[in-house]
Amino acid sequence: MESLEITESFYTKMRKRLTILKEKKFFVLGFLLLGLVIALAISFIQPKLFKATSRITFKYDSVNNSVLNKNGSLLNEINEMLSDKNISLVKSSLSTNYNIKNNITATEDIITSSVIVKAIASEAQLSADIANAVVKGFLSNAVIKNRGAYLSILSDINKREKQNADGILRNAKNYQEFLANANIKNLNANDLVLVNKIADLESELEIIEYDNKLNQLIFDKLVAFIEKKFPKIDAEKVLISDNNIDNLRTSFERALTEKIIYNSTKNISIKEINFMWKKSYVNLNSDSLNVLIKSFVEKNIKNNLFENTLDVHLLKNIIWKIEETKIKLNAIDLSKSILYDLITKLEEKFSLIPIRYIEIAQLERTKKFNLKLDKKLKIKEAELRKIAEKDFAEIDSITEADVPTTFYSPNIPNNLFLGALGGLVLGIFLTLFTTKKKLEIITSAEDLEDTSFQVISQIPTIPHGLPLLLNVNKPNIKERGADIIDSFESIEAFLKYGNLGKVLKSVLITSANSDEGKSFVAANIAITIAKTGEKVLLVDANFLNPKLNKLFNIPSSPSLAHYLLKKKELEEIIRKTNISNLSLVTCVELIQNADTIMKSDRMKEFIKIINDKFDFIIYDSAPFSSLKETVTIAKLVDQTILVTRANNTTVSSLSEITRILKNNGIDNFGVVLNDIES
Repeated sequence: MESLEITESFYTKMRKRLTILKEKKFFVLGFLLLGLVIALAISFIQPKLFKATSRITFKYDSVNNSVLNKNGSLLNEINEMLSDKNISLVKSSLSTNYNIKNNITATEDIITSSVIVKAIASEAQLSADIANAVVKGFLSNAVIKNRGAYLSILSDINKREKQNADGILRNAKNYQEFLANANIKNLNANDLVLVNKIADLESELEIIEYDNKLNQLIFDKLVAFIEKKFPKIDAEKVLISDNNIDNLRTSFERALTEKIIYNSTKNISIKEINFMWKKSYVNLNSDSLNVLIKSFVEKNIKNNLFENTLDVHLLKNIIWKIEETKIKLNAIDLSKSILYDLITKLEEKFSLIPIRYIEIAQLERTKKFNLKLDKKLKIKEAELRKIAEKDFAEIDSITEADVPTTFYSPNIPNNLFLGALGGLVLGIFLTLFTTKKKLEIITSAEDLEDTSFQVISQIPTIPHGLPLLLNVNKPNIKERGADIIDSFESIEAFLKYGNLGKVLKSVLITSANSDEGKSFVAANIAITIAKTGEKVLLVDANFLNPKLNKLFNIPSSPSLAHYLLKKKELEEIIRKTNISNLSLVTCVELIQNADTIMKSDRMKEFIKIINDKFDFIIYDSAPFSSLKETVTIAKLVDQTILVTRANNTTVSSLSEITRILKNNGIDNFGVVLNDIES
């Protein structure tokens, strides 16, 4: 047969394991029940925890939109909700020292563009309060840092950029056509300076108008939010009126106006700008106004909110943002008025340009305006984009958490499932671990075939009372041992016809270990073949533990050892048995010199001589585990048969024999499985 590696398939390994588990099922079930008991005990010991869930949903366009041209993310929002600042606010509002930080999670739900906040607490009401407080605490900054207004203006600027680009192309075409049909080459230097100033101021006015729209949109959204969130508060009360606040607000409006005008005219040489005030307010500190406004809220609005800390915090921040936005709007109005006055004065000078130059002056003015506006639109777009990407998404709705009616932990069904699973796994592991050696044991012909061995025959267990030598004339011997006789006849047929018609004349019978039944198999193979009329010699070559003389009740001497030591001749050691056509060569123990004799030239000569004298020669040798020199005979015979005993021989022991045989160039071996329970 071909040289083969001995490795069991996954199927065979699983079959063995399932068989063992079936045998040990009550042991495994005991661990499963133990796991259930432990899980139940843990469930009663564990403190009860409740979990509440709130949700804040954002407008889709503010999270993933075409204006920013990128996929949105709510990571900024999640970080803000879980920030130390927001957690401190929540703890303050709830007047609790509970470890909120480690018992809340905020996760993004991309499908619904929302953030889900989950809070765990030892009390049902507290878990709901925490989940809701985290969302409400975040609400203040989310409303103030609203990305929606910026996205709206960004969209308008994008449209204006495209429109202006078309204007630049049209103006260039008109300019070339005019120059081609007129004798005028260009304006003089003074007129060009004038046109440049007007174009610069006009483009600046348009950019300022976008700031105006942005702040007006922010203002309207904030006021609308207050009216919706706090219906008991009159929206008019939001527009705070107090002498100190009014005076400070005016100062800030004027300071901001000066800043806007300075930025708008810093690239233009304009000597006189008419303000309606004299003093400069550029260095005012904005914190002073913030303190006044928050103090006003504390005194005039807090009582209407029933001392709700989070609502007061939210309202104070929104009112401050409204006031800040009002200042910007008023400053923008003042700035626009001043710029309009400047443009009006420059327009008067523009009207003095001679008629023949007025058309080219208009074209030059439009050209300068378009180019300057294009540059300023790009700057403003980058500025707004940076803010929009950083600030929070626009809130669509908030779903507050309900007070949970059942505890979240311990999850008794889950604990029982895990306990049962853990007990089952442990039981299976211990069963297979403690029976690891049993998994290697060969139990059936399927195990051998799975390792790619050629199974020659399976020999059933000998019934009680049946003799070991099957050629004994006793009543019912053929009936009681019919299966066993058939097994040996299968071996006979294999030796005569199993190798493509070539008779396997010389056969070595060996095994991995002792007590596999190889002497029993060797004797009965010899008897079975002899009964067919063939001249058979059975040789006991087991120098460590010879048994054939006892089976056939023949004296052990003279033996093979006597011949090999040149103390007897060949004819003296070959003796007849009481079975026709069967001769026997016995053996005596030679423990000290067994390996030397096995490898001797005298032994090789013996094998060669008797091979010519008999039709079949059956050698019974020592097991490989006791005498590896057995391989010497295996090299000189036609076939090696490895005897294995069911529920005794292991795969690893067969692997060792296979390795030895292969290393010696032997691949003509098969297996007989002995002692199969019928």
